[in-house]
Amino acid sequence: MGFLALLLNMPPPPCWRPQIPRTELADIYGHLAEPELQGIIPLKSGLTPVTLKPHSTDHERKFADDVRWLQRLYYANFTVAELERLDALAPLYHIYEDETAINLNTDITIHPVMQRKKWNYPLPKHLADFPLGGDLDGYWNACTDDTAWEAILPSIRIASLYISHADLWPWFDGLLAAEWTDIPQSEVPFALMTPRAGWKRFNTRDPLVCGTEAGRRNVRNKILSHSKNIYFRLTSSYTDPANGVLAVDHKFGSIAGQTLTSSISSISVVNISFHALAALLPGTVERLNTAERRMVQGEVAKTIIHELGHALFQQTYKAYLPNHNGSEIYFHQEVISEM
Repeated sequence: MGFLALLLNMPPPPCWRPQIPRTELADIYGHLAEPELQGIIPLKSGLTPVTLKPHSTDHERKFADDVRWLQRLYYANFTVAELERLDALAPLYHIYEDETAINLNTDITIHPVMQRKKWNYPLPKHLADFPLGGDLDGYWNACTDDTAWEAILPSIRIASLYISHADLWPWFDGLLAAEWTDIPQSEVPFALMTPRAGWKRFNTRDPLVCGTEAGRRNVRNKILSHSKNIYFRLTSSYTDPANGVLAVDHKFGSIAGQTLTSSISSISVVNISFHALAALLPGTVERLNTAERRMVQGEVAKTIIHELGHALFQQTYKAYLPNHNGSEIYFHQEVISEM
């Protein structure tokens, strides 16, 4: 009787559902849930060039036109066939399929600001590292987890190569020289005319100044000096890095990176989204071709460089203009302050 009662109280077994076949690309990138593709098996990604037989039926021609229209809608008015001819679509780009063509083991020194120990800034007590997910053990902590570190290491090398040559870029010289000027009230957009005011801009300096050894040394030294107060962290692009609460609806995109600087300790923490890096984890990365992997690595490297620009600005104004209100700085006559 007790055994029967136990059976009656057990939850029903999960309902078995057949796996709908997908194309190879749809298995990686997902399928388009569009009316034009409804009922088409296997499920399609929309990433395959559309071709027609010499004597196609009206139905086949209409289907091809519908798919091309969808592709133009999704891919900035290009069809996949056009993108393939331009060598602009990573899933179909196989020129560098030979792994020896691009050697990621090249001896690129990691810049001190991005060294592995800098990726483990202590979390507040109410937050925790995100698990890698799937069948993988470990967490998205590039300092303590080898799997996470190996996934982001190529991007760190790319970013390090760029930052190590920052002394050759007048942009960095202009930012770090801290010779910022006030933006006249007449130039401030009406939407920004708030009590905070204090809008600043910076310009590139004379090449005879920034191009000298002293000017270049100033850039290198400033980055090294500020790097002592800059740390990195891998986190979700959908949550608030300060409280861990869901902050972005996935239907409206995500935030690739965000930099927060403490007004008390002056420490800048660069938060980098781990979602793009998930494609480079074991079990997934093997399914990507060389171009797809390089695309992800390049995108993450750009995010690191971009957010590091925010951190350097925040460190610079705290060191040289402590009374600045923190409003993002503008470059030349640009109307957007985003680095």
